[in-house]
Amino acid sequence: YLKLHHLNNEKFESLSYLALNETRVETIDHRTFEKCANLKKLRLDGNNISELDARLFKHCSSLVNICLDYNSIRTLPSDLFATCTQLAEIRLDYNKLEAIEANTFNSCPNLTSLFLDHNCIQRFCSTSIAQCHSLAHISLSHNKLTTLDANTFRSCSMSIKQINLASNELKSIEATLFADCVNLVELVLSENKIESIGSGGGDKQLFEACSSLKQLWLDSNQIDELDERTFEKCVALKRLYLDKNKLTGLPPNLLKFNRELETLSINGNRLELLDEHLLANCGANLIDLSMNDNQMRQMPDKLLANCVNLSSLSFNSNQIERIDPKAFDSCTKLRTISFRANKLDSFDLSLVKKQARLQELDLSMNHLKSIDKSLFKHANHLNRIRLDSNQLEQLDAKQFEKCTHLTELYLHYNRLRAIDASLFEHCGNLRIICLNNNKIGNKIGSDLFSRCVFLNQLHLEYNEIEAIDVDAFKRCSYLRELFLYENKLKLFELSSLKNLQVIELVQSKNALKGTEDVS
Repeated sequence: YLKLHHLNNEKFESLSYLALNETRVETIDHRTFEKCANLKKLRLDGNNISELDARLFKHCSSLVNICLDYNSIRTLPSDLFATCTQLAEIRLDYNKLEAIEANTFNSCPNLTSLFLDHNCIQRFCSTSIAQCHSLAHISLSHNKLTTLDANTFRSCSMSIKQINLASNELKSIEATLFADCVNLVELVLSENKIESIGSGGGDKQLFEACSSLKQLWLDSNQIDELDERTFEKCVALKRLYLDKNKLTGLPPNLLKFNRELETLSINGNRLELLDEHLLANCGANLIDLSMNDNQMRQMPDKLLANCVNLSSLSFNSNQIERIDPKAFDSCTKLRTISFRANKLDSFDLSLVKKQARLQELDLSMNHLKSIDKSLFKHANHLNRIRLDSNQLEQLDAKQFEKCTHLTELYLHYNRLRAIDASLFEHCGNLRIICLNNNKIGNKIGSDLFSRCVFLNQLHLEYNEIEAIDVDAFKRCSYLRELFLYENKLKLFELSSLKNLQVIELVQSKNALKGTEDVS
């Protein structure tokens, strides 16, 4: 490690940019930069600096940008930046700071960005940025904060646009913490221990002043209830994340004034029932709706009635037993529908009849015993279908007749006994087919995969296949991975499979002969 001494050569007097990052610097003499009066950007990141002398930047009055991130700094002298009145960006992230004391940044009235994330900060004095009236971005994520003074952002309330407080130990938020933050656009409160987002101070709501807020992360906390007025003033809100909390219900009018909402994610809670009017006012602009890992037994019939622009819908890992046939009638722009790991025993044809843009359908891990032969007739842009882990016993020969864009098909872990020779006749773009863990016993003929010229991966393991035609994969020139183990094969000619990189054939149930000549 190096000790950096003062740069006393005259040529440094005109220096405007100095990069000393990742140079193994450990200590810096306080006179090092005394000739650098014109220095505007200084990089000292990626070193092993543990201590900074209060006089270090005394002569750097022109400094605009300083990078001290990725060091081992434990403390900051309160007057370290006393003469750096032009500073606009300070990076102190990825250090070992334990506290930010009063007045630390008060000599930097032009400061716009302050990065303090990934430290060990337990105390952040609100007066440390009391004179930073231009501060637009502050990141305090991944620290050990348990509380913040109600006046922390008061001095920069008109300028602040982004606040990141993720991954701390905050249990509660003062009701006036974001008071007057009328230009706040992005707020991250993820991964804390927040138990409630309520008024906490009379009738005043936490986000009452946040009329410009567009993105709000409240995920991974311990919130168990939301007041219907919580987001009332967040009229510009576009993305709202409430995942991994303890919510058991949502007020019907919770999103009444959030007409600009595009993404709503409430995964991993304890929701049992949703009011059918929950999205009545915000549905028009909603694009992505995710309600995975809850305890819902049904999706309200009219929940999506106004969601005319919805593109992605996900209700995975719930206990939904049925979906109203008209539930998606208004959602003609859906590209993804996912109801994986529910209790569906049927999926009505009407649900996808109007979905001409549908690209992905996931109904895996349900109780489906059969599917309508015309289910995919209108959804002819599908490229991924998951029907695995159900109870399907047969498929109609024309089941995928209109799926000309299909690239991935998952049918494993069902009860299929036979596959019609023309099942994939129109699926010339298939790359992956999973038919493993069924009860397929018929011979794999030369026609079954003859149109699958782009097939790359094929799973047929754990079935009861006894024979495979010598030309079964003749046209599959892109086939790289073939899985056939745990079947009843006795003879299989491999000479046509010159492109295979992975082949798993022989295990307990197969007794192959005639493969000795294949390298």
